[in-house]
Amino acid sequence: MNLSAEAPIPDTSYDPRVRRQPARRRHSVGTAALLAALGGTVMCHVALAAGFFPDAASLRILAAGFEATLVGGLADWFAVTALFRHPLGLPIPHTAIIPARRAKIVEGIVSIVQEEWLSPAAIRARLARTSPSGFALEWLRDREHTAHLASPVRYQLGRLALVLAGEEVVGFIGRTLQQQLRALPITASPGDWLSRAASSESIGVAFATLARSMVLATTLGTTYRKVARVTAKRRAQLYFYW
Repeated sequence: MNLSAEAPIPDTSYDPRVRRQPARRRHSVGTAALLAALGGTVMCHVALAAGFFPDAASLRILAAGFEATLVGGLADWFAVTALFRHPLGLPIPHTAIIPARRAKIVEGIVSIVQEEWLSPAAIRARLARTSPSGFALEWLRDREHTAHLASPVRYQLGRLALVLAGEEVVGFIGRTLQQQLRALPITASPGDWLSRAASSESIGVAFATLARSMVLATTLGTTYRKVARVTAKRRAQLYFYW
């Protein structure tokens, strides 16, 4: 038997006796304060009645302070105790509120959570007021946030670029594109057509005409769009179909 080994310390975080110790300590402090206020009140009134102190005004102020402390402590004790049980075991009306109305209290809490806090209408309203893009833009407007974000983003993009530039990734993308292109139902005639179009001198004029037509259609309205569409189609047929 190894006597030098330290014994394991038991986990008492879930022991009810350990968890009740702070509450008992607070209860003891509260009881002591209440008894001190009661004793101070009695002593002050006895001294006033016996005439031990010639300066009775300061003694009356001290007695008033003890009385206020005693009344406040008794009121707090009664209010808290009345929530959970009958004070001193007396069946005083409107006491032991939580045990007597536990079902209604639970039902009210569940109703508030389901119908007001987590109801579909409440969730939709909260989501409608929430703008993630606006929050992100507001966060990015801060130069300090941008500076903190730029370095890791730049680092990750650099690593991603190195990965994408690798031979395995490039080969995989090339093989995938080749498989997809071979699967397309395209005959050899479009390839000849694209070759002639790319080598034709008229390709620049055709694209310029198309671009000019699109710009004019955007700026001059619907009527010109139709005319420009027909003109561009005719020009494209003229240049590409020969």
